[in-house]
Amino acid sequence: MVYSYFDSSIFHPRESNIRDILNIGENEKILLSVAGDQPNKNIETVIRLLKLLPDNYKLIRVGKNFGTIKLVSELNLGKRVIFLGNVDSDMLTNLYRGSDIFIFPSLFEGFGIPIFEAMASGIPVIRSDRAFLQEVVGDAGIVYDPFDLEFMRDSIFEITENDSLKAELVSKGFERSKIFSSERQFEALNAII
Repeated sequence: MVYSYFDSSIFHPRESNIRDILNIGENEKILLSVAGDQPNKNIETVIRLLKLLPDNYKLIRVGKNFGTIKLVSELNLGKRVIFLGNVDSDMLTNLYRGSDIFIFPSLFEGFGIPIFEAMASGIPVIRSDRAFLQEVVGDAGIVYDPFDLEFMRDSIFEITENDSLKAELVSKGFERSKIFSSERQFEALNAII
């Protein structure tokens, strides 16, 4: 099996000032989604999920958002969704480090590099069980049926209210991300040469 790799030299835990930049209060919870709005990315499900969460939960969307902007308006979630479009690497790393949970609802994905960027940055991951093979992520995230909104909601509450679970997911994710880092790829190539 051939895997892709992400540049782990820029994705790592560190302080973030994203709440100041985006004017998000300390008592608000930040859900982060990094993906376009193609049908396989299943972003509409995350927006519908936001409707089931308390008002102090915000969703930050990175990537193209043509179709989802209309849904946000229809569901009256305009004040709870922040659309950023495409961002540079500095902003992206700041977003990962400053968010509470990374949500990856994809129905089909070749590899899912944003998951590893998130895990390397120290953010817990909730991911679809249909995006790619389980062995790639292992137990370093919560896996869900991408259409089970209630399970997603309950998982988000569990992570944001259970510090030990959050710490466990962050630790496992950070370790798992090392397997697919560009440094590991470089080390493997040097060992062969």
